[in-house]
Amino acid sequence: MTHPTSDRPGQDLRDYAPIGDGRTVALVGLRGQIDWMPLPGIDDVPIFGRLLDDDAGGCIELEPVGEYTVRRRYLARTNVLVTTFRTDTGTASVTDALVTGVAGRLPWAELARRVDGIEGEVEFRWRVQPGTSLKTAAPWYDDGSGRRILRSGLTTIGVTGKEHGPKPAGSGDVEGPGLAGGFRASTGSRHLLIVVGTHDEPIHFPDPDNVDRGIDRTVDAWRTWSKEFSYEGPWAAHVQRSALML
Repeated sequence: MTHPTSDRPGQDLRDYAPIGDGRTVALVGLRGQIDWMPLPGIDDVPIFGRLLDDDAGGCIELEPVGEYTVRRRYLARTNVLVTTFRTDTGTASVTDALVTGVAGRLPWAELARRVDGIEGEVEFRWRVQPGTSLKTAAPWYDDGSGRRILRSGLTTIGVTGKEHGPKPAGSGDVEGPGLAGGFRASTGSRHLLIVVGTHDEPIHFPDPDNVDRGIDRTVDAWRTWSKEFSYEGPWAAHVQRSALML
């Protein structure tokens, strides 16, 4: 399905595609924005909650600069989403996954957003803007560690990546505490934006190459899980998709 861009800050709830790791869920909108993601678990207060608060809810944005159309799909039998953006200058795909570990869930939440250039060139911009945790905290940028860390209440998030063009904190591309960047995807290029999160625990910054491999491992893990799923009634694909989300 192809969708044009929209200048509307919010989206119809039906336009969001959920991804999960069995512990939390992120809702990915048509423009590549994540407007809902509690970290690290679904019962935690969402540091990204623009779905309920356009002004101070917080979000993660990743989209081409300018006009584009969107086509997206789940990789078969997984919770991994692939969004293909087409612009006047080129085509690129974004693979979104909440990464799992070798032996199951990681101790922290790990969102990986992998951008692959398919043809031509596509300029991307990204922004990680923490919210007020449903108006229970004031987010701030922790610049004392030498790492790119954002905090809101007891939730800590770290931002890293590979070939993702981070800009200096306070560059003016975000309002309030937040991080932003941009890069150009070209034919055969690969870029990675990583957001990790913990609640009342130290933050861990994973090696981007390990995260890149972790996306593929997560695909394999979900497909292994799906092999154990047994249902022979009507609407089997829809039932399996619901089971994956749960």
